[in-house]
Amino acid sequence: MASKENTPDSQSLQAFLVQKGLFMDKWFKCAQNNDLIAIKKPKALTIVEGRSGVRRINIRNHQIIADSPPEWAGYNLGPSAPEIVLGGLGACISHMFLVVAGLKNLPINKLEVETSGELDLRKGGIGHEHETPGLDNIHYTVRIDTKLTDSELNSLRTEVEKVCPMYNVIKNPQTITSSFVRIDK
Repeated sequence: MASKENTPDSQSLQAFLVQKGLFMDKWFKCAQNNDLIAIKKPKALTIVEGRSGVRRINIRNHQIIADSPPEWAGYNLGPSAPEIVLGGLGACISHMFLVVAGLKNLPINKLEVETSGELDLRKGGIGHEHETPGLDNIHYTVRIDTKLTDSELNSLRTEVEKVCPMYNVIKNPQTITSSFVRIDK
């Protein structure tokens, strides 16, 4: 019989990692040669509300309210778009830590990812037309409770960064296309 010390509590993150690892192993085997399983096409619809300018972001069956703080003429009803990007990055990085740790049966008891960046609102505006606006100096900090060594953590981070979609979308140049569709009144 396994000692209680080595058996993950059913409510623990480690218990979830066991479940996650089994699921992801099966998923990767199924997706290996099946584009219908492997290739996803996520999308979001953002609708701007009248008078407030609040942006309702609809993703699958979920809704996120995006707004600006009062100093940007917003009502502070939700995070700003750059904050949502940083939150998405943190969510994706933490998810990839779970995937990799689950697949490799690595011990993680607690995991938090904090993301930050710098947004110079002058960029692109008067006197700064030559500067491209965007999030700069993006950084993430992983707070983790684990028995892994520093070397093992660095290897884990390298693997996570290699497979993390949002990390790579932000780090690598992307092609963005656009189109217009007129809304009938």
